[in-house]
Amino acid sequence: MSKQPNILVVDDELTARLLMRAALRKAGFEVVVAASGEEALQRFGQQTFDLVMLDVAMPGLSGHEVCCALRQQIGELLPIVMVTGMDDVLSVEKAYECGATDFISKPIHWALMAHRVRYLLRGHSALLDLQAAKTRNAAVLMPYPTGCWKLTCRVWSSACRCPETIPTTVKPLPCVAAP
Repeated sequence: MSKQPNILVVDDELTARLLMRAALRKAGFEVVVAASGEEALQRFGQQTFDLVMLDVAMPGLSGHEVCCALRQQIGELLPIVMVTGMDDVLSVEKAYECGATDFISKPIHWALMAHRVRYLLRGHSALLDLQAAKTRNAAVLMPYPTGCWKLTCRVWSSACRCPETIPTTVKPLPCVAAP
């Protein structure tokens, strides 16, 4: 049985927290709630989350400040969704400048929220897979100097409407190390 994604919901309004938690749990997600930016950072230090949903306007640390702090702490891969009633362009731009992945305006369309979250989690998973593949490729290619590869291609028939060349083999070339 696979682990359900764990989502941190941060909103200073009790009703908003409860509604988001209920909608996300109904969709099969594990949900942890926080009532402030400070509590969000504390909870984030205690456990791992797959996605964070942050209200922008909160007393104490704002959603923007929490987003910036999370980006500094964990990098750019974790999906962070800003949730707010402020749908002005400046608020949206500031959210993305702080590192937000997406932006949901209130009132929230509850039936679509779970689909949006699943979409963001699929993108996150693809980024993690890509990062792992890049790491594996770098480890495999590390012993070979750059530029020491020959790519052999074959031409496809133009009738199949495919690219004209497709790589079929990659072979290391004898390289002379630079002095």
